[in-house]
Amino acid sequence: MRLGEHIDELREAILAIKHGGDRELARRIGRALGEQYSRCDHAGEAIVVPVPMPFARRIERKIDHACAIAHAFADATSLKVARILTQASGPPQALLSAHERRMRTDRIRLKRSRSTLPAGATVVLIDDVLTTGATIEQAARVLRQECGCRRVIAAVASVARTV
Repeated sequence: MRLGEHIDELREAILAIKHGGDRELARRIGRALGEQYSRCDHAGEAIVVPVPMPFARRIERKIDHACAIAHAFADATSLKVARILTQASGPPQALLSAHERRMRTDRIRLKRSRSTLPAGATVVLIDDVLTTGATIEQAARVLRQECGCRRVIAAVASVARTV
């Protein structure tokens, strides 16, 4: 599920959230994604899980953009957010080729202190931009294999043209 292509105003909004810390734009995008989800046939009881960002990058940017979008999504859908994933530090995704992104297979993990998800849970995995799909695929694999999630629905604000 996506709001649109990663161009023009949507691209500028994502950059304003990621690099400018614009929390109001994050709320608007998260609410729009949540409203879209509510209109879909597959909408239903689920747990919202934001794609994590490395701790150092979160401190540097002063915002966890996927988490901010996920909380607004949850508010719009009356679902709960579970921050159960963590991401290892490393170079920013924007600096890596598609092949290099896919080769970093161990960067998304469960937090040690994670709360247990219900068996067979449905998860809505939230991120800002889908470029190669490597991050979403890895997070979904962790949720299925280590948490026993039955269904993982990806919800992103935008999709890059390269996908």
